[in-house]
Amino acid sequence: MEHAIEVIGGHVARAKLSIASDPVMAALEQPMEEWVVESLIQRAWLREYQEWEKATKGYFEGQHQRNGTAKPDWKAKIASSTGAVSHVDRVRAQLFLFGASVSQTILDTLSLCAASTGGIVWVKRVDHRAYLLPEIEISFGDALGC
Repeated sequence: MEHAIEVIGGHVARAKLSIASDPVMAALEQPMEEWVVESLIQRAWLREYQEWEKATKGYFEGQHQRNGTAKPDWKAKIASSTGAVSHVDRVRAQLFLFGASVSQTILDTLSLCAASTGGIVWVKRVDHRAYLLPEIEISFGDALGC
């Protein structure tokens, strides 16, 4: 990620030399650089969360297969819940079934990430700073042990 940001910065530096005589393009260069970097970070963060969802589904389906039990229905309603159920809630239920414990801090952080990810996925045009907060990005990485 850092290398990609450096490459973008190098391109911007070269572009500034070629557009120095155009005041409009010169004024747009900084916001465009920020937009490209933020978009790169946002997409990488979103992909990491989606990969975690896929990995947890595969893991728990495999555990059920090994134990000879029915695979989980990832879209089913959870008995104790009211309203929408997040993937983190479903993972929490699977952990409970297998008698595993995971820090509540990790699950809470993942819930926060899931809520933010939902906003990124469904809203077409957003100021992604509202969804990608540095403390969430850091917490997500910490929660997954990255």
